[in-house]
Amino acid sequence: MNTIASALDTLSIGTPQHFRHLTVFPLVHPTPRAPFYLTLDEALAQGVIQVTEVSKGGHVPELLLINRGDRPVLLIDGEELVGAKQNRVLNLTILAAPYSELVIPVSCVEQGRWSAVSPEFCASPRVHFAAGRAAKVASVSDRLAEGQGAVSNQSEVWHHIAEKAARMDHHSETGAMADLFRHAEQDLEAYVRAFSAAPGQAGAIFALGGKVVGLEVLFSPDTFAKLLPKLIRSYALDAIETPGDHSSIPPADSAVSFLRQLAAAEAQESPAIGLGKTLRLKAAKAVGIGLQVEELLIHLAAFRSNGDGDADPSTSGTRMGRASQRFRRRS
Repeated sequence: MNTIASALDTLSIGTPQHFRHLTVFPLVHPTPRAPFYLTLDEALAQGVIQVTEVSKGGHVPELLLINRGDRPVLLIDGEELVGAKQNRVLNLTILAAPYSELVIPVSCVEQGRWSAVSPEFCASPRVHFAAGRAAKVASVSDRLAEGQGAVSNQSEVWHHIAEKAARMDHHSETGAMADLFRHAEQDLEAYVRAFSAAPGQAGAIFALGGKVVGLEVLFSPDTFAKLLPKLIRSYALDAIETPGDHSSIPPADSAVSFLRQLAAAEAQESPAIGLGKTLRLKAAKAVGIGLQVEELLIHLAAFRSNGDGDADPSTSGTRMGRASQRFRRRS
């Protein structure tokens, strides 16, 4: 059993929470793991890390991170950094060692600006919106597999933002993803208020309009609770565009089916930026990326890659207790 399968095998599926077009299935870990690192927001707030352009001239796909603290710092794939010459999102999950400097791979999410508004980057309260993030994860994974490094298809990233802006009928002077979140802030905060972390919750499976579309696991309830609002905003920006009945909740079997699919998927390894190793997960209908440090899976993000949210036919219509002997529903 590979690292991802072993880690997913420890999780139980809790009672789903639902609001409008978004359903969240809690993933509960039986033995809560205390984080040995700071999150990006914590480290920036404490002033122990600094994130800047790599040079005075800057380079779109790279930033410089300096950790002056005595604890590692965790940055999650898709987290947004705002300021400097243009806003960016992380291309990978990174664990920056204490007292270290790293050049970190990023994607631009503000096409129309290349002028400094601040010397350093700040954290933002969001993660790249889920559909765009899924496409970015797929392109980064493909390029890592080809030995090209953790670079995205930047034109595709901009294209997804522009398409979403057009659908939302909102114009941003600089093509900034952040402007789309601000434009929809009232709706997004209603989603944030509707969801809360369950006891022991270390991750979640997300469904839009009754179809499972993604998973996020931090394997630490404390870390997951801190990042949950960012993740909710990410999926909610897609949820507000989702057509159909607000009341549509997917069956629990569809969550089990997605976990089984991820556990069975082939996982490839590559050296991480920072500590540990990057894991790339690819299946017929899913793509994912994660970080393993020593024997611990620190983070996993995965997305259904073909937009098909239907459950595996082999499990559809069965009771949860029979759907899988490996993944359990928590009563």
